[in-house]
Formats: sequence, C-alpha cells, structure tokens
Amino acid sequence: MKKIKMYLGMLLIAALTITSCQTDSVSEIPEEQADAEIAKRASQESITNVKHNYTYNGESFSIVYTLNNESGEVLDTSGDLERAQSLVSADREPQAVLYTDLEEYSESNADAAAPSEVVIEVKLYDSVEEMESDVERLAETRIPSTEGSDQVAGAEGPCISFSGAGNGNFYFYKHAYYSTEMTGLRRTNRRYFWNHWVGSTYNDQMSSLISLKPYYQRVYTILYEHSCFNGRAIGFYAGPGNYGFGIRNLKWYRLRWWRSWNDQVSSIKGYAW
Repeated sequence: MKKIKMYLGMLLIAALTITSCQTDSVSEIPEEQADAEIAKRASQESITNVKHNYTYNGESFSIVYTLNNESGEVLDTSGDLERAQSLVSADREPQAVLYTDLEEYSESNADAAAPSEVVIEVKLYDSVEEMESDVERLAETRIPSTEGSDQVAGAEGPCISFSGAGNGNFYFYKHAYYSTEMTGLRRTNRRYFWNHWVGSTYNDQMSSLISLKPYYQRVYTILYEHSCFNGRAIGFYAGPGNYGFGIRNLKWYRLRWWRSWNDQVSSIKGYAW
C-alpha cells in the first residue's frame, strides 16, 4: 500500500510539473507575438512608397519606389518600368530634373514621421538650359540677371561664386527633416546667389533644404551633382501664392533610377524674385 501511495505521489508531482511547464510555455507565446508585431510595425514605419509621375519630351510614365527610409535603399520598383526604359536610355539620359508641386515649409513638418506614401510630380530635361527656359515660362518672367553681383575674388569661368541682395532666404541641412544646418551655406536676404563649391566639409552631405521668399515672389533653387555647376542638376521652383518650400528628404528624389539625390550635391544656385 505504501508503495502504491508513493507511486501515486510521484505521478501527481510529475503531472503538476508538466502542467506548470505547459502553463509557462503558453504564457510566453503572446509576449513573443507582441514583440514580433512591434518589430513588424517598426519595419513598416521605416518604409515609404515614393511615386514619381514623370513627364519627358511630351511622354508620361509613373514609377513607384519602395524605399527604406533609414538606409535609402530601394527595396522594390513597380509601375511603367518598360515604358521608362524605352523613353530613357543609357545614351540619352535626362540631365536635369524639375519639381514644381512642392510642399510649403512648415515647422510642424520638421517633426512629422516618415509618411507611408509620397507622390511627386517630375519633369525631365535633356539640359539645364532647357529646364531654365521652362522655369521662365512658368514664372512668366526672366530669371534674375547676375550682372553687377558681388563676385568671389580670383574666380574664373563657370567656377565662380557670387550673390546679390534681395528677399530670399536659403537653408541647407546635412540630415533629413531639417536636421544639422550647414550654416556655411546659408544665404539670407538674397535675390540670387551662386556657390560653385560647397566645400569639403559639406560636399556630398546634403539631405534637406528650405527656400523662403515673400508671398508675392518666386523662388528657384538648383542643386548640382558636381562642383562648378557640372553634372546632373535638380531644380525646385515655387511661384507666388506661398512663402517658399521645404524639401524634407532628398532620398525621395531620384538622381538616377537606382540612386537618390541624398548626399550628392557639390554646387548650388538660388533665386528669389
């Protein structure tokens, strides 16, 4: 009898131990699932689908870039890819890009979370001169002349920097969402300025910018891939009816299909008139 009671006691202890282990195991599953959901949400929040509606030589096409906001890596592309390849080839690649449907700068946007979707209207040109002619058409006036400007001593040819007094204010930043201003590039109370070399400290470092002007005026900012206004160029134009624009994240703007304008700028121009 004692042996039977002993065996029953051992079985009871074993059963309790197994039940306890099962209970602990079940209680851990929701916590693991919760961690997985948190990680999934964090991953989703770091991704933005950037849709570019392109216009080039009278033709239109759209491409969606699925972008990792942290690394800037393009995770996927979709849309009119075959059409884009037929219109843009290696031996005829656009040299200038213009954006005119711009977000007006607001301090509240500086702290906003990365959006899940962005739609950007894009015009492509074979040359910067062609882009500037279109800007003058939109502005219904000529881009300000730089004659009589304050030039940098010793500068010659296209490698020249100068500015003229006016009402425009231009700010440039090392990081997205207007973080870490490049104070050496700041230009205030300017009608126009050219900076042929942003300097070794700022070269290929720009990630966001702000261009401000009076409500009734126009503002036009151009970023160049190389120094002395060489290489491909990206232009931002805002007409009367607002106080300028803010470009929160240059990762959203494409230099080539596979590479953004983030950390690519070596020379800049600005106009406010």
